[in-house]
Amino acid sequence: MQNMELERLKALLQKNHEAATAAIDQLMLKHNENRLARGHQPASVAVVNPPRRRTTEIVEELITSYTRDFTIYDILMQLQASTGKPPNSDRGRIVSGVINKLRQRNPPEIEEVEKGRGRRSGTYRYKNPRA
Repeated sequence: MQNMELERLKALLQKNHEAATAAIDQLMLKHNENRLARGHQPASVAVVNPPRRRTTEIVEELITSYTRDFTIYDILMQLQASTGKPPNSDRGRIVSGVINKLRQRNPPEIEEVEKGRGRRSGTYRYKNPRA
């Protein structure tokens, strides 16, 4: 007897749920029709921009692509050409930091060709450790 009562309650709940869902669907449809009638446009698909790359990643990529000797200024000019950002002291420090990081790796990926003096940048050469 108890199973029959449970089945009856289950059927009743399903019927009520379907009726409530249908009523909500009707309300949403009516609401959307009213919005379109008033001139609202449906939401479009959001355009997602690709994630921004860190300047250090870009600089390291530029350094590893260099085939001849270079200075910090050369890398800054390449950075400006690839990103459109003008060289400034902050970007100069970033380039210098990346060069020092590559020089400190084991084995070093950059060798110093000519030591810098004062404000003049040193001259560096990228040597591919994987070659």
